[in-house]
Amino acid sequence: ARSTIEAALAGCALAVVFLVCSGWLVRRDIRERQRADEALRKSQLMFQRLFDNAPDAIVQVDRGGRIVRANRQAEHLFGWDPRELPGKPVDKLLSERVRARHASHLAAYFAAPRTRTMDSGLELSGRRKDGTEFPLDIMLSPPETDEGPQAPAVVRDITERRAADEKIRRLNLDLQLQNARLEIANKELESFSYSVSHDLRAPLRHIDGFASLLSKHAAATLDEKGHRFLAVISESAR
Repeated sequence: ARSTIEAALAGCALAVVFLVCSGWLVRRDIRERQRADEALRKSQLMFQRLFDNAPDAIVQVDRGGRIVRANRQAEHLFGWDPRELPGKPVDKLLSERVRARHASHLAAYFAAPRTRTMDSGLELSGRRKDGTEFPLDIMLSPPETDEGPQAPAVVRDITERRAADEKIRRLNLDLQLQNARLEIANKELESFSYSVSHDLRAPLRHIDGFASLLSKHAAATLDEKGHRFLAVISESAR
């Protein structure tokens, strides 16, 4: 009986220890899970704040080309309330002349996702809610979500950049035109200089030659001053 009681007490003690340890482990797991959930919540909240307050318009698109969500800058750029955009096709934000081409680009992108930077060479045009159009540039990233692959598209209005590029292009054309005119003027000047040089060379040779002949012919009748005059004429002609 004593052995049985001791065994029972030992078993109870072990059970108590097991329960205490189990409770401590469960509480630790619960605290870790709570901390992880809190960290995830804060991370999601921070991401949402960054998403909403980004300086560029951001539109998240799923594989079917439908808008999942958009930030505040998208409202400013396209004129749509962010609550109106989810569920709409992203083509709603593009001009009609680029929609078909953009659909094929989007399908190819989801087939082989990769980060596509700005200035990718695609000529895209956006369309606001009021129907006005503007040139835009898009950067795509391929993150995976619980709902499947979705592409956040960073959209930027490049109207001012296009205007600056056009101004630079016109300045370059003007510069090329000025260079062409300058080259023509230089050739004309070279031709004129050659003509002047050729036309003046013969008369100057005559002046030099006749001055020398006169100096020899009238050597006896000319005084020192006359010879000096003829020498100056010849030297100047040469």
